[in-house]
Amino acid sequence: MKVTTKKLMEFNQFQKTECRCKYCIGICSNVPGWFRPEEIVPLCEFLKMDLEAVFKKYLILDYWIRNEENIYILSPVKNLDRVKNLQVELLKMVREHNHVMGRDFFDRPGSNASWSYAFIKADCIFLKNDECMIYPVRPFECAVSDHFFKDPLNRVKISQLRELIAEEWRKNSIIKNLLEKKRNEVSNESHCQKNTLRAGLIPLS
Repeated sequence: MKVTTKKLMEFNQFQKTECRCKYCIGICSNVPGWFRPEEIVPLCEFLKMDLEAVFKKYLILDYWIRNEENIYILSPVKNLDRVKNLQVELLKMVREHNHVMGRDFFDRPGSNASWSYAFIKADCIFLKNDECMIYPVRPFECAVSDHFFKDPLNRVKISQLRELIAEEWRKNSIIKNLLEKKRNEVSNESHCQKNTLRAGLIPLS
């Protein structure tokens, strides 16, 4: 996707930082940042893995809603094994809801984020011992998050930044290919399950 001069100027208002203070680490232990499309290849090279393997192990399809359209964005998945104590019950409710809706695979590595995923506070999967394991290739949103965002008056900037990143992802081929593979996998799993049920291997209840 070609980035216009206007877009570059809009992105340039967000400067990358090198701070690793408790406040910055606190962001990593609540809400993982969003990647820009151009950052995915460097991430794969850094991890020495192909995109599909990285997606299935470390990433999730988060989303941004604009004009009733879901725009999908690649982001590090939250480590739900390290969810904050006060949110254990919330996570339980989310998983129960996903199960009822037939979406047990949601909110996991290599899957889609559910509508309630944003409310769950948990460590980024790349946060180990208060250190980012992919710091040199960390998401753009992480790299520009600093004490500026502490001020409630500046919170609107977060929304503006996510809007810019979402626009880059809107028609990106990376997401299209991942979604197509995911649809095929879900379709194949559903087909296999139906055949198993027909064979009487799983009792109907």
